[in-house]
Amino acid sequence: MGESYTIGYMKIIFSTNTAKRVLEVESKKIKILEKKGFEVHIVCQKDDFYKKLESKHKNIHYLKILSNRISPFKDIILIQKYYSLYKKINPDIIFQSTIKPNIYGSLAVNRIKKIKIFNHVSGLGSSFNKIFLFNTIIK
Repeated sequence: MGESYTIGYMKIIFSTNTAKRVLEVESKKIKILEKKGFEVHIVCQKDDFYKKLESKHKNIHYLKILSNRISPFKDIILIQKYYSLYKKINPDIIFQSTIKPNIYGSLAVNRIKKIKIFNHVSGLGSSFNKIFLFNTIIK
């Protein structure tokens, strides 16, 4: 039969590029889950909205995500940071949005035990406005 979880012991991660995006898109969902007793963690980059995010939520983990640039060395480090953080938190479910968390977070999760992961893509993003090898692969 299906898996069952005990409310309050389930850990959920919301991972996206920026604190601004969490506030604009994910904040209401996070509050609902927290009220139901889930342990919710947020993974994003610090931006001009991180202080507001800290005033509304707890369990925030910041990663330096260069969302508009591709740097093979820094991106490999980012995958390792996702891996270390996800392994430390040991979530049951991860909700990811935006391209780098979707791709690099998924690569990190692939190396960790059974974690359900849901990737969400909203819009085409800046990759479709540029012509580079990596952007061509994404398309």
